[in-house]
Formats: sequence, structure tokens, C-alpha cells
Amino acid sequence: MARRDPLTGVLNRYALEELIEREASRSERYAHSVGFLMIDVNRFKEINDRFGHAMGDKVLQAIATVIQANIRDADIVVRYGGDEFLVILPETNGETDVVKERILAEVARRNEKNPLLDFPVTLAIGSYHWNSESGRSIEEALSEADELMYEDKRRSSASA
Repeated sequence: MARRDPLTGVLNRYALEELIEREASRSERYAHSVGFLMIDVNRFKEINDRFGHAMGDKVLQAIATVIQANIRDADIVVRYGGDEFLVILPETNGETDVVKERILAEVARRNEKNPLLDFPVTLAIGSYHWNSESGRSIEEALSEADELMYEDKRRSSASA
């Protein structure tokens, strides 16, 4: 079974369960923390509806490239579904927001330099920092990152 998303080249959801188990074990064994960034492309349905699925694919490829260029080699990118990506940041010591801001800044820079659309591509990102001593499961941490992403999405659509 394929472990990579054919469109973006990042890992797919099939590979996620094994990765999560591995990082949870490493966190417990070495008392290291894990950061999560749940990322969603804002207005993605509008992109597909107005510009077609081929343009939507280009946007997803560009976002995957931006994410990969702004994380460490040890970090993991998963296409979580549709227009969502999950970034797993082992041993981040609470620095998930630094990575989040770096990704957002690069997307903004690309919008100015080489726009794909007639409106800027933006992201909603939920970040959560987890360690095995937190009393929460790693699945709860992923759910929290997902909820924080949707809060960010609601805030950005309210200000648009």
C-alpha cells in the first residue's frame, strides 16, 4: 500500500498511525515533546469552484513545498485529507509557533512574488504541543490541534 500522496509527494494518512505510535514511544522513552501543526488551505472550495481542480492541485503542491521547505529534516509532513496537512515536530520544546509563523510568512511572500490566484492563498493553522506526561493521549493532542485550526479558520473568515 502506498505511503505517499501522489499529488504532493508527502506522506499520506495511511502512514500516519505508524508515525504517531513511533513518536509517542520516543516521547515516553526520552521524555521529549512533540509539536503538531494542523494546516488547512482557506477558501479551497472556492479555488476549486472558480479556477478548477487543476488549479486546486497546484495550490496543494505549492503549499506542500512551502511546508517542507520551512521545517527540519526530522519533521514529518502528512497530507491529512483534502486540503489539510499535519506536521509532526518531534523534540520541539514548545516551538511550534515559530514553525507556524515561518510557514505563514513564506506563503505571504509567495503571494506577493508569484500569485497563483487573483486573491491571496492563506492558511489556517492550529498548533499544539504534547508530551507523554501531559495526561492527554496523543490522539487528544491531534484533536486539539484540529480544533485550534478550525478556530483560526473561523477568525480569518470573520475578518475577511
